[in-house]
Amino acid sequence: SDYATTRPLSVLWDNIVNTSSHGWLTKSGNSGLSITFDMKQVAKLSRIVIHGYHVNAPYSQANITKFELWGTDKFDYSKITDKPYWLDEWSVRLGALHGVDVTTQLPERTFKDDWVFLGEHEILRHTDSEAILDQARNGTEYTMPLDAAPVRYVRLFVREITGNPPSPSTNYFSMGEMTFYGDNTVPQE
Repeated sequence: SDYATTRPLSVLWDNIVNTSSHGWLTKSGNSGLSITFDMKQVAKLSRIVIHGYHVNAPYSQANITKFELWGTDKFDYSKITDKPYWLDEWSVRLGALHGVDVTTQLPERTFKDDWVFLGEHEILRHTDSEAILDQARNGTEYTMPLDAAPVRYVRLFVREITGNPPSPSTNYFSMGEMTFYGDNTVPQE
């Protein structure tokens, strides 16, 4: 990732949750609203759980409250320098990609034609204070489509933070922990 942060990406998998300012936070002003993970194994995902960045605050700060998820079992490294291939129309039209005009024509084929759509997910918002505290402690669970193919690489696109579209001038977002669940007994390549 090209994001500058104060902590390494590995903090998303250190099992420390619901603490004050612990997790992964993009540096304000970076370009883009996506992040790609290599799970290091192919798995048929059933769900993911995401914890917020701050203690007892799943809907505030720069926490992701709505996102789109994509995945693939094979990564074509020859495409890394093909910037138009990686464009996301929503991010382009919002103006979230520095140096990319909001009127940019997307190519006929993007990564979305080659990757599996794993859904658009939104945090369930509670009004009861005990339910909010429980969600902060246990994270928010998002289920994957049953018919989705196994994946190794997962790409998350932020659509909202704290219930609002992210500011394209800052592209600021955070997570405290991210846990993937699924079947990894599928064929590995």
